[in-house]
Amino acid sequence: MQDKNPGVMDDSVLVEQILKGDTKAFGELVNRYWAMAFHLCYQWTRNKQDAEEITQDAFVKVHKYLKRLKNKTQFARWFYQLVLQLIHENYRSRKSHKTLPLEEKITGASNSELDELDKLAIYDMLNLLSDKERLVLTLRFYRGLSCDEIAQHLNEPIGTITSRLFRAYEKLREKLK
Repeated sequence: MQDKNPGVMDDSVLVEQILKGDTKAFGELVNRYWAMAFHLCYQWTRNKQDAEEITQDAFVKVHKYLKRLKNKTQFARWFYQLVLQLIHENYRSRKSHKTLPLEEKITGASNSELDELDKLAIYDMLNLLSDKERLVLTLRFYRGLSCDEIAQHLNEPIGTITSRLFRAYEKLREKLK
């Protein structure tokens, strides 16, 4: 498969270089996946500090367990599953998971706090989606990838990706009515 972006290394090439000890390749992998992992963590935790911590933990585990990845072309899928596993571990480890009703969050909120509340409302709506739908939306809007690029990243048919995007849009549209 030919890379559509000349000069941009394929994940499998980066993985091979990392396994050979190339720290620059690991840095490139972190740069490539940090935002996606952070946004996914933030969607679940709704806490910047927790999201950053889980994202950091994910890359520590990547460094530690990358050699166990059998199919190097499946890095994106493997990493996504790793992040989800860490999110669920974080959620289970909390003794209580409290969220305030939206009305209580708005009381006395400043404009910057209202911007943050808008983000929280969006994250609440994203939680209506399946993990796969949320991943596709994250890759589409936070990473700016096309459907074709997402399909290549996740090693799935483009029809599957467009179908997931369509279903996600429909669910969100219903929620907004």
